[in-house]
Amino acid sequence: FENYFFNYVENKYCKQFITPTFNYQFCKKLKTNHNSKSELNLTSEYFRKKIAKWKSFDPIFSFCGNYKKKIIFKNRLRSFDKNSAIEDVIKDDGYYFFCGTPISFVTPGIHYLENLVVTPYRYDKIFEGTYKIKNNIKKINYIYNVWPMTAKSPNNEYLVNSRYDSKKINSDLIKVGVMKVVEHKFNNYIMYCKAREFNKFLLKKIKQDPLYPLDKKTKS
Repeated sequence: FENYFFNYVENKYCKQFITPTFNYQFCKKLKTNHNSKSELNLTSEYFRKKIAKWKSFDPIFSFCGNYKKKIIFKNRLRSFDKNSAIEDVIKDDGYYFFCGTPISFVTPGIHYLENLVVTPYRYDKIFEGTYKIKNNIKKINYIYNVWPMTAKSPNNEYLVNSRYDSKKINSDLIKVGVMKVVEHKFNNYIMYCKAREFNKFLLKKIKQDPLYPLDKKTKS
């Protein structure tokens, strides 16, 4: 399935693309390595191992790409800032693509957008640890724009139980024509949107209501 999926994206939509390969162990252990596996799903891990030509050095929110790119390690990093691979998508006027995801899934691009504004529901937390590249161990100072520490998420022990209202966000994007739905069945969607248009829409909504992205439970 994974090979079919990426061939489908490349042949039908775009030749160059990235995929998130997030790993949350650094939050707990304060150490990680460049070969850390993706904790998102099997499709993401397949891309990292079989297709990717590079992987970013972010200790938590790493991305891999299927095109050539020079990656430079930096001892000081901030999650989803201008050094994030999301910046490539923005600069190239690229797309966020969803294949088989539920409408309750929101693009990681929302974290990049949150760095462009002051969000009342996140704050900066500094993690100091180590990053292993082959046989070299390097120190790293990492600024992570985190949720307040509330109950743990039932789906991931490294995430808190604060949530976006992803269904509302995607439904609103579809209504205004920013998100294009190719097909959906049993709440599994194939859809896409331009990253810049996503940012423009969300920034407008957040300006009107700083808590717009959140669900009702998290707001309260």
